[in-house]
Amino acid sequence: MKKLLLLPILLCCTLFCSAQFREQLNTKASISFPVAAQKGKSDQNNYWVADTGKDSLAMHLMAMTLNSLDYDLSAKAIADNYDKPEFIDALIGGMVGEKAHIKELNRNKIFAGKAKGYAIDMINETPDEEYPYTHMYIRFLFSGTTIYMLGAYTDEEEANAKIRDQFFNSLTIKP
Repeated sequence: MKKLLLLPILLCCTLFCSAQFREQLNTKASISFPVAAQKGKSDQNNYWVADTGKDSLAMHLMAMTLNSLDYDLSAKAIADNYDKPEFIDALIGGMVGEKAHIKELNRNKIFAGKAKGYAIDMINETPDEEYPYTHMYIRFLFSGTTIYMLGAYTDEEEANAKIRDQFFNSLTIKP
């Protein structure tokens, strides 16, 4: 009898511990956060942020949707410039500015359904109040005139790799 009573409790604990919080980014895309995200708005852009903790193992996660037309960038202009390094350099520069202490480690092309983009991994050699994390992982994905920007920021790269990868891989974009 005791075993039967423990089963529902264990099931609830398992579901609670592995809970994901799905956020609808727009009519075509959604992403899962490991904890509840807070939604906000910056200029015309919607964003969602979530923090997995407050200690050295904390990870800050962010998702943002941008309308490229707000930046005078058409879907054709994105397609025409996608393979040019200076195009993604401009996006990175718009995000982190000209910070000498933030260095790009890796840049790879990525895909999510029909959306294509870039994965950029950076190291912040001197964290400060504006950029407090050592490891910065950014994903830009382009779908028509929508730019999806995802970020995962942490001081503990290896400890948070699974959370980071699950977050990035949870993005779904409908055609």
